[in-house]
Amino acid sequence: CSAGGLREAECEDDGPPKLRPTFQTTELDLQKLAKKHKLEIYEVRDHLVEFKKHDLNDCGTLTGQQFESAIRDQLDMGESDDLPRPAQSEIDRIVGPDGTGVAEFKDFLIWNLTMSFYPQNKNTSKGDATLRKYAVERGIDLPYVEKVHGEFKKWDVDKDNALSKEEFTKCF
Repeated sequence: CSAGGLREAECEDDGPPKLRPTFQTTELDLQKLAKKHKLEIYEVRDHLVEFKKHDLNDCGTLTGQQFESAIRDQLDMGESDDLPRPAQSEIDRIVGPDGTGVAEFKDFLIWNLTMSFYPQNKNTSKGDATLRKYAVERGIDLPYVEKVHGEFKKWDVDKDNALSKEEFTKCF
């Protein structure tokens, strides 16, 4: 329930809800993060979209369970699979071993960046592994390859991993 830019915090599990500012990341916040981590602004925006996908109650933070879910998605792991020790250590470090803390967007961004550039990540999907291999073999930055691949996927309407003449001409 909104009131003058404030709403009841649905993030709180115990006690009465408190009013807190509605979560909103400004363009300036994104620019600062992009500059700090030497990223393009579109990359930070892409990570924010992923973060918001897991921030189910729009708090601006992820609970331990939400952060774990985000990590499982990134590692392409099911709920019943045991997390690798480094992933569990990261969850414990950020949200605490009892899972009562929260992960902010900057924590989420750093985790995603760490995993994105970790070439020996054994839990990447087959598609991610192919992109990593392509980038390494050609000496191209992985984020650039991922960006181009994302654009390719948008235009590959029939999902056959090839652009027909019709699909290709629609690109322009």
